[in-house]
Amino acid sequence: MKVLIIEDDADTLEALGFIATEQGCRVYYGDGDTSISRIKKISPDLLILDDWINNYQGSNFCDRVKMNEATRHVLILLISTRPNIEDIARECKCDAWLS
Repeated sequence: MKVLIIEDDADTLEALGFIATEQGCRVYYGDGDTSISRIKKISPDLLILDDWINNYQGSNFCDRVKMNEATRHVLILLISTRPNIEDIARECKCDAWLS
């Protein structure tokens, strides 16, 4: 399984990468690269996406991924410390969320 983690906090990025690697996943990292072309190039099975990346809302990127014919199949796990992450996750059509 290929996992792309887009997270701008280095410690969180490292921890998520470690967990995914330990589960046998091939891990790709992004520190805020929110481009559809990157998703197409990597073709991940799972995108772990921070909801706030370098002053950009991850849920907006989630919307773009899910609306694009070539990337809508990618599973998205939206992560955030925001108290209303469940509502945000439903609005952007991500597959799961973690608070």
